[in-house]
Amino acid sequence: MSERIRGIEQPTILLVEDDAQVRKLVSEWLRRSGYIVQECSCAAEAVRVFAQQNGHISLLVTDVDLAEGMSGNALAERIQTLRPELRVVLISGLPQNVTRLRDGWHFVPKPFAPADLLAEVEAALSEDTGLRTPADQPAPVESADSCRGRAGVRKQAPNQIADESRSARW
Repeated sequence: MSERIRGIEQPTILLVEDDAQVRKLVSEWLRRSGYIVQECSCAAEAVRVFAQQNGHISLLVTDVDLAEGMSGNALAERIQTLRPELRVVLISGLPQNVTRLRDGWHFVPKPFAPADLLAEVEAALSEDTGLRTPADQPAPVESADSCRGRAGVRKQAPNQIADESRSARW
């Protein structure tokens, strides 16, 4: 983590990935690095969770090719109409589907190692001036997943990625 965000509550990341195994793995990597993660399996759920968080999401990490509803690109554009300063990291196994990156957007092609994703997350967050103090951070939203009934939100986990996870790829 950068010195800029040490000493305050870690940023909250909204993670949107329709593949449950990938979502779980990426979420684990982010949590072990000290981030608070809100997990969603589709764009519709992500829009709802974003609205409930009342501006406390620091970063959107989304798959470009979501199985249900809108794409990750469309999701990012929609959420940025609500909060233009929100930073975005797009992930995709089909880089040809990433047609353009707006200012403040980053891209990580799948498969990726934890260090690759975390470098882009850190780069995106270092551009964000909206980091909050611990008193401003909301509790994770506890809700049923509206996308085919999957569990959507999980709690924060320990800091630091284990050394064996650093070289892992899925």
